[in-house]
Amino acid sequence: MDKDKLVFTEDAVFNSPSAAANMVLGRNANGFIEWVTKSGKSFKETQESRE
Repeated sequence: MDKDKLVFTEDAVFNSPSAAANMVLGRNANGFIEWVTKSGKSFKETQESRE
């Protein structure tokens, strides 16, 4: 197992991307900008490009 990764042992459901980011980061976070693709595109940018 990679020391730099967190692994949930069971499914977790969050009400928003920010709630998930808060849990993973252990602090208040804006999930719309914290979650990014491998290419660096934020969740917000991904959603905006679909409109």
